[in-house]
Amino acid sequence: MADFERQFLDPLLQPIDRSKLAADLHDFEEQIMSVIADRVNFEKHRAEFVKMYAETFTADEINGMVAFYRPPAGEALLRKQSALATKGLPLAQQQVQDAMPDIQKMTEPWVENMKKKYGPTK
Repeated sequence: MADFERQFLDPLLQPIDRSKLAADLHDFEEQIMSVIADRVNFEKHRAEFVKMYAETFTADEINGMVAFYRPPAGEALLRKQSALATKGLPLAQQQVQDAMPDIQKMTEPWVENMKKKYGPTK
């Protein structure tokens, strides 16, 4: 979300005091995540997933997965995995956001090195 905010929202929000946007920005991010969750929906894309699994796994491997997921514990994992992923997404986003200062520190010297190595960009 930080990339989306920086690339798309920042130019649009220039004249607005950022401190006033926190709650609205959070709400908008939740709306965006809802749109993404709707798009990344197994049931809507079942045929594509079936094809990917068939191309990736052997029949024996798929049968093993079915055997794993069929008992109550496996069914519980399947049933709760989406909610768990939804709960974990903010943590993952925070971890990426926390890493951004280090990534930014790494990026600037790398870009300079690439400019020296390959010449200036056109």
